[in-house]
Amino acid sequence: MSLQPAAYISPAPAAKSAVAAQSGRGFLNIDEFLDIIKKESAKEYMGGTKDLSTGTKIRILVVDDHPIVRQGLAQLINSESDLVVCSQSENAEEAMEALEVGPVDFAIVDISLVGSDGLELTRRIKLRYPALPVLILTMHDESFYARRAFGVGAAGYILKCDASEQIVHAIRSVLAGDKYISSAVADKLSAHDCC
Repeated sequence: MSLQPAAYISPAPAAKSAVAAQSGRGFLNIDEFLDIIKKESAKEYMGGTKDLSTGTKIRILVVDDHPIVRQGLAQLINSESDLVVCSQSENAEEAMEALEVGPVDFAIVDISLVGSDGLELTRRIKLRYPALPVLILTMHDESFYARRAFGVGAAGYILKCDASEQIVHAIRSVLAGDKYISSAVADKLSAHDCC
């Protein structure tokens, strides 16, 4: 799992408190210590709430097996004052671990992942975190994939070729409670097919 920036260099205050609380029960082995530091530091880095009036940001998980796509999306998203990519994952298992480690408010999932597919990951996410909005990112402009994405609980479907110009709009649409579909795919779907 990749957390941005490296949250493990210095334990966060919450991590230090968690270690102190745990050590009261006896000695910690090194694995327990490192696990507490990792989880609490990541939680603090990804901490906050969705209440934008307090100045906190919407925390977004990006799941794509191509590092350049993850980095490009992070750059676009992090340029917004109220959005932040809190974690990046290259596969389904890393994504599920990221969701367990710290609070995430929104997930962007590539439909094609090594060793799994984004639709199955979306289904797993929605079973475990039903309120978490998921935006599918894909190169597939066929309506078949869009129907399947919405069928497993995705709230949006954006083509990679549209992402550089439309990703922020897609995120905001989904956060507002709307469905988002790239226009090339929307033209192939009727309203009752996907929503």
